[in-house]
Amino acid sequence: MIVDRAQLAGLHFDDAVAPGQLFKLSPQPRYGDQSTDLPKVTTSRRFVVIGEAPHDDHAHEYELEIIGVRNGSLSDVASFYDITLTNPRVLGGLFIGTLLAFLFCALTMSAVGRAAYAMMRECRRQFARMRQAFRAQGMSEHDIADPEKWPKRVTFEGVEYPDYASCVSISTAGAQREMVVPAILAIVVPLVVGLLLDVPGVVGLLAGGLASGFAVAIFMANAGGAWDNAKKLIESYGRMTADDFVAKKELQDKVPAEIRDALLAKADELRKQGKGSSYVYGKGSDDHKATVVGDTVGDPFKDTSGPSLNILIKLISIVSVVFAGLIVKFGPIFGSMLGLH
Repeated sequence: MIVDRAQLAGLHFDDAVAPGQLFKLSPQPRYGDQSTDLPKVTTSRRFVVIGEAPHDDHAHEYELEIIGVRNGSLSDVASFYDITLTNPRVLGGLFIGTLLAFLFCALTMSAVGRAAYAMMRECRRQFARMRQAFRAQGMSEHDIADPEKWPKRVTFEGVEYPDYASCVSISTAGAQREMVVPAILAIVVPLVVGLLLDVPGVVGLLAGGLASGFAVAIFMANAGGAWDNAKKLIESYGRMTADDFVAKKELQDKVPAEIRDALLAKADELRKQGKGSSYVYGKGSDDHKATVVGDTVGDPFKDTSGPSLNILIKLISIVSVVFAGLIVKFGPIFGSMLGLH
């Protein structure tokens, strides 16, 4: 029988007592609640009443243990389930949660790449159809080679181009299709870990997912933003040819002083090679091409994978709470069947 520890304060089992009279028993034991036997063991926290209760034509021996308890706390839960770093199940869940954040990021990054290539293929298909339409209308190859001279809209074989609806469809359908696997992963992993590693494994999973997910999300937001802004910064300088950069002092003053001498040396080398019209800095330069590569990675970093980790952390937490009863009941069973307990 478990009672509130406050009910035991000041009580002494010096005389014959009836436990049912001292405590509000809910539910009351079937036998022994009216015993007057003296307790055989008396401590500050544990009282045991041993006696015999009659029942019809026979009697039952019983042992009634009265335990004083308090409201449970996190320390009690951690102690009961052995949630410590020395528990292999906690460590296993911790590693799984840490790796889950990186796997989730890899899946979302790959999803962005596949959706982008699908969009690119559709744009190339539409451009090819538009060129065919221009040739059918008698436009010269010189004008066709310059997109600036293309009409805004053209109809070819009953279809009007550009066909924006097909591009939007690819984007929306691709986003929904590519998110199926990451979403299933975030739902299934906490449930599987809980059934195999029980409560300690889930606690480790949540701790690892939160710690690594937060750190990776901040890293991705900052790194992706830096790559994206680097491209915008270089583009803000316009186009600087080698001839213009050497001849115009205002262009030299425009670039950061840390790279000015290096750009002058590069411009002089290009002029000696007869490539004075080549871009030495700004849009179209080698530096700009490098930042385009960085921006290609930076955009999904800061716009997709980084923010999605917030969803991952909340989703694994909600799934763990929703299936907590299932994990507590069946976790030890499945774990024992696999020899993990």
